[in-house]
Amino acid sequence: MRLTSFQSNRVDCFPCIRLPSRVALPNGPASAIGLGRIGRFIRRYYAPFLLKPFAKGMILVVFAGVFVASVISIQHIQLGLGTLIFIYAPD
Repeated sequence: MRLTSFQSNRVDCFPCIRLPSRVALPNGPASAIGLGRIGRFIRRYYAPFLLKPFAKGMILVVFAGVFVASVISIQHIQLGLGTLIFIYAPD
């Protein structure tokens, strides 16, 4: 029953609703007509660069460094005037 509902593009919970067929993306090289300058740049240069193991490692090191710097800088935050008055107000 599930196979027939799947093949007929119907939702499992509501078999009376039929979904449109899925949109397939072309697997071939993208033509210059559909992509703008940024899209062409990302497809040709940026995405292949990010998929290299060296780039992945550098990205992890940079994000880890930003995380460590954030944790260290949290320790140096001082309470503001309004917070000090609220916390240390005499009873």
